[in-house]
Amino acid sequence: MEIKVSYDSQLKNIENKIIENKTSAMNDLSKKCLEYAKSLVPVRTGKLKNSLKSEVLENTIKITTDVDYAKVIEYGDMYRKPYAFMSKTLIFMKSEIEKLFKM
Repeated sequence: MEIKVSYDSQLKNIENKIIENKTSAMNDLSKKCLEYAKSLVPVRTGKLKNSLKSEVLENTIKITTDVDYAKVIEYGDMYRKPYAFMSKTLIFMKSEIEKLFKM
């Protein structure tokens, strides 16, 4: 006589819930990072601020811009001080990111 209990379907449901929650948390964190970065960008025309985009790629949040002078705003040059809006965003969000990946 043999009794067999399988939890495969329940485990798959749990796995799916974890993936859904992680995806949702990553999307929320991506929006927070983007909003924070936009709040730090100096605005003259709004071109740089409006060009910032965020994207979630598996375990990575990517904030990008196609504005050519973004590096000068971030790092400064001999005529301008650095605003470090991306670096400050990473520092601000570091604890949130660590919490998310310590699941």
